[in-house]
Order: sequence, then C-alpha cells, then structure tokens
Amino acid sequence: MNYLAVTILAWGGLGCTSEPITKSWVFVSKAPSVSTPLVTKDRIFFGSDVGLDAINRLGGFVWRLDRQGMGVVGGPAAYEDIVLFGSTNSQFYAASYDGRMVWEYTAGARIKSDPLAENDSVIFSSYDGHVYKMAVEDKKMQWIFPDNAAEELPGPPTNPKIKAYTDAVQARIKVAADCAANAQAAEAEGKTAEVCSAGAEPAPPASENGAEWEWPPADFAYSSPIHVGKLIILGNMDWNVYAIDADSGQLAWRTRLNGTVTSSPVAGDGVVYIGSNGRLGGKSPEDGRLYALDSKTGKIVNSFQAKNEINSSVRIVGDNLFFGDVSGNVYCLDAKTLKEKWSFKTNGPIRARPAAYKSLIFIGAGVGDNQMYALEQATGKVFWKYKTQGKIESDPVIDGDELFFTSHDRRLYAFKIRKTP
Repeated sequence: MNYLAVTILAWGGLGCTSEPITKSWVFVSKAPSVSTPLVTKDRIFFGSDVGLDAINRLGGFVWRLDRQGMGVVGGPAAYEDIVLFGSTNSQFYAASYDGRMVWEYTAGARIKSDPLAENDSVIFSSYDGHVYKMAVEDKKMQWIFPDNAAEELPGPPTNPKIKAYTDAVQARIKVAADCAANAQAAEAEGKTAEVCSAGAEPAPPASENGAEWEWPPADFAYSSPIHVGKLIILGNMDWNVYAIDADSGQLAWRTRLNGTVTSSPVAGDGVVYIGSNGRLGGKSPEDGRLYALDSKTGKIVNSFQAKNEINSSVRIVGDNLFFGDVSGNVYCLDAKTLKEKWSFKTNGPIRARPAAYKSLIFIGAGVGDNQMYALEQATGKVFWKYKTQGKIESDPVIDGDELFFTSHDRRLYAFKIRKTP
C-alpha cells in the first residue's frame, strides 16, 4: 500500500468529515434481515432469513447458525453468556456466545417476536396461541399460558361467570379432599366416618355471543412481551392485549382493541402504550389506534387515531411519544394527552420502534423508501438520512454514540453519531 492510500485511510479513520453521522462499517450477511440487533460489549447478534449471525464490534464475522427453515425475525435476547431467539421453524433456541447450541424447544407454530430474558428465565410467544416461561440454564418449563385447564374453559378465566364456575370447581375439590381426610382419620381411630359429600360437579356456563367470550387466545405474532410490575403484557392477533401473572402464568386481564395487535407494548408511569392495526374492511372500517392502557387493570385511558395500521412500538422520551404507521407517518404525541405535536411523512411503511439520542429520534422506513432517518425531536425536521438497498423494519439500536440497524439488503450498518442539532 502506498503512502497516499495509508493517509486516506488514516484520515477516514479519524473521522475528518463535516457529516454529522458517518458510516463506520457494513457487514454483509448471507440473507435479508428484519431482526433488531442485540448489541453487547464485544458482540453483535442478529437474525436473518436463514439463521443467526454473530459478529464483533468492528463488523468482523464470528459465527453463524443456519439450520433448515431457521428464519429469525425477532431480535435475540441475552442471559449471561447465552443468546436466546425464536425461529419461523417453530423452534426456540439457546446458544452460547461461542456459537454452540445449548438447547432447543419445539413450540406448536412459528415464533416471530422478541423474547424477554430476565433473571434466570426467558419468556417468549408463538403463533400456536401460547406464551412460554422457561428457565434458561436447564430448559425447565415454569409455565405455559394458557395451560390445559384454562384452554378447556368456555370463555376467558377473567369473565365473571367463568370465574364463578372455576371457583365452584376449586371449592368442590377442597370439600372432597376434606371428606377424604376425615374418612381416613376416622378409619385410623376405628370409628365410622360421617357421611360426607362434595356435591354435584358444577356445570360450566354455556358460551355466549360477543368478542369478550372468544377464547382461547389466537396467534401471538410480532408483539413482544414486557414485564410491568407483576405482569407480563403483550398483544395478540385476536384484537386483545393480554396481561399474565409473571409468577403463575394465569390471566390477570385482557383488553380488546379495534383490530389485530402486532405492536409491542411499552410502559411508562403506570400506563402501557400499544398500537392496533384497526379494521380495514367491513361496514365500519377504522385505521389503527395508539392506546394508553392502565397497566394494572387494562382499562383504556386514552387513544389516538392514526392514518393506517400501527405495527410500530412507541419510544418514550420525556413527555413525548414517538412511533410510526404503515402509511409511512412518524408521529410525536404528548404522552399524557395523546395530542399530536408533529408528524413526518416518509415514502415507506414504518414498522419499527424508534431510537432516541440526545435531541434526535432515529427511525427506518420500509419498501418504497428504504432510508434510516434522524429527525429533530422538537420539530420532526430531517437532520440526516441514509438510503439502503432494501426495506428497513428492524429497530435502530443506539449504544453510546454508535447507531446499528439491519436492512433487507442483507447488511448490518454501523454509524458514528458525531454531531446533533
């Protein structure tokens, strides 16, 4: 290499540029990606249509897991030195940082949402209509929602008539157990046991018409679980948001929105914000809405009417909410009133959750646009943008002053944020 080439590389490495955000490197994967990267101290993990890639922080290849049908849509999660991720082949995987498969679990259908890893457990959902909680280290199942007993009910366990029925069943079981214990004690003492009966088995209530009776849950699709207080909360394709007791796996509440729910919930100040895709057909079509739900009860506190489906999840920054819709609109709302402060129109659908850095909000746009945007939080004005060769559906990730995101052009991009407005 001649001196001139070395000098050019040195100047490039020092970032001598007037550009506020500069590209550091690009990693080319084996297949397109919509997976949000997991950025750790020395590794970056992300999924693609054929598996999971691990690269170093300089964009160098480390390893790849690519089994038959292993399409990884959701962003991976980490617990200590284990990477956790689901796949469209219905498998959930735990792999070590060195690329060794630790264990795998077969669900009943595709897994497309991000898993939630915390303490020594991982929680993930599937299109099979279930949410799973497992121990990371030994793969022990801690609970499945809904369990077999709940699935056989004629309606959701939180419905008053169903709750009265299940309470009666449990009361009868207790009476029967007490009768058996008394009979055993009398026999031990050589006495004749008193006549004791648990009574007739309670009759389950008949299913009634109405959406509130639709049960069990339909597909858990792209909506990823979050932990709020004692609850695990996520959305479902049956138009409902579900809250599950984190310890027992029992239904705490569910709230019906105005359409399928593929947006992931985000919590702040006792409120859960989540988007709905609306109902785009029938006699009374309605576009998606952003809802504010009471996190303890699921009661709808407020909502905002968008211009199309809301697949995106919100980013809370101070008193502001940032998110997008499928028409390509990026919104900034007041977090308390859900009143619009500004909106910005892109040329492609917004499906990801924005990322914030100082006075900027970052968001990528999909087919027809393919750009990553940095917008000024106060106004929505474009501060910077970068065009890729494919749709961007993954969440941008900020780590320090570095920006990472994947594109359907098979690339993971790394940028350095050097200036802000």
